[in-house]
Amino acid sequence: MDLRRLRMFMAVAEQGSITDAAKYLHMEQPPLSRQISSIEEELGVKLFTRSRRGTELTEIGGLFLQKVIPLVRERDNLFNYIKTLKRSHEGVIKIGFVAGVLAVGAIVSGIKRIKEMKSDIRFELICGTSEELTERLIGHDLDIVLLWGPISNKGLVSYDIYEEDMLAVIHLPKPHQSLPADIYKNLYTSDLIIFPREFSGGLYDSIIEHTVSAGTSPVIRPIAPDVTCIPPLVAAGLGNAIVPLSVTKTYSGDICYVPVPERLRCQIVAAARKEVPSQIVALFVTVLRR
Repeated sequence: MDLRRLRMFMAVAEQGSITDAAKYLHMEQPPLSRQISSIEEELGVKLFTRSRRGTELTEIGGLFLQKVIPLVRERDNLFNYIKTLKRSHEGVIKIGFVAGVLAVGAIVSGIKRIKEMKSDIRFELICGTSEELTERLIGHDLDIVLLWGPISNKGLVSYDIYEEDMLAVIHLPKPHQSLPADIYKNLYTSDLIIFPREFSGGLYDSIIEHTVSAGTSPVIRPIAPDVTCIPPLVAAGLGNAIVPLSVTKTYSGDICYVPVPERLRCQIVAAARKEVPSQIVALFVTVLRR
C-alpha cells in the first residue's frame, strides 16, 4: 500500500465525505471511491460506514488512522529533511516570516550584511501565520522563521533578534484633528481591532494581557488578516488598536500613533529546530543578533 493511497484515506477521514475529500485532493469522486474500496479489500476490513450524513470511520478505521498519520508525517519530514540538506549544500536558506517583521530596519540590514559577506547565498522567503510557519519549520520545509515572540512550541528554540515599542493606533474622525484629552479612555473603551491568534500567538497574547492589566475590557474584533492590515481598518473607523512601532511605517492616513500607557514592548525572534544548525542558519542568526 503506497503513501498516495494512505493520503487518500486520511483525506476522507478528515473531510468526513468522499465528495469533499475528492475536492480537497483535486480529483474526481469515482476514482477516489474505488481507491478507498481497494484499501478495504486489501486489509479485509471496513474502514468507513457510508450514510446520508457522510462517511464516518469505523472503530477499526479510527485505529488505523492513528497509525497512518504519524507514518505519513514521518515520511514527509524525512523528505523535507533531505531537501534541507540539499538547500544547505547549494547555499540556499529558506526563511519563513509573518507579515510586518520585514518592516523592521534591523532585519533588512542584517539580510543585506549577510548578502555582502556571502554573495553566493540565495534567500527564499515564505510569508504565513506563526502556526503555519512553525509547523513547516518542524517538518524541515523551512530553515528558520522570523516572528513575534514568545514561541510556545517545545520542539523549537528561539533567538531574540529585536525589541521595539508598541503604539496605540487611534482613529481621527476629522483629518488633522487635535488629539482628544481622553484619548486613552477611547482606546480602551472602543472596539479593539486585532488579528486572529494563529497569525501571531505571542503578539496577540501581549496585546490582550495589556488590556486586561489596564483594568479594561474592550470588545475584541479579530477582523484584520494580519498586523499590517490594522492601521487602514482603524482609519475606516472600525475601532482602535495597538501595533508594533515598525508597523506604523505602513500607513498614516486619518489616524495617529501615540505611546501606550505603561510602556508595552514586543520581541521579534528567530525560531529554529533544536538541532545543530547549518552554517548558513548559524550565520543568519549571528548577524541578526548583532
